[in-house]
Amino acid sequence: MGKDKRGREYVIQQSLHNTLSIVQGQWKYITPSQRAKMNVNTNTELGNDSNPQLYDLKKDPGERNNVASRYPKVVAELEAKLAAVSQNSSRTP
Repeated sequence: MGKDKRGREYVIQQSLHNTLSIVQGQWKYITPSQRAKMNVNTNTELGNDSNPQLYDLKKDPGERNNVASRYPKVVAELEAKLAAVSQNSSRTP
């Protein structure tokens, strides 16, 4: 109810087309998606990529430089956490 001084360990985000991401500390991991990367009607980047995406929000708040290949351990950790959360939420009635 807003009385705890400690923040959340992580935040899960879901895009309009159900692509999931997790933000923990300085990192944002976005799951791979086969959906279009751009909306051609509005020339808007949609955040979809067929490869995993990892952004260091501390250095790159605009999410322009995908650093997933440089930090495979971070990708694996966040991917596993997101999968565990997704699996647990699908069990809830």
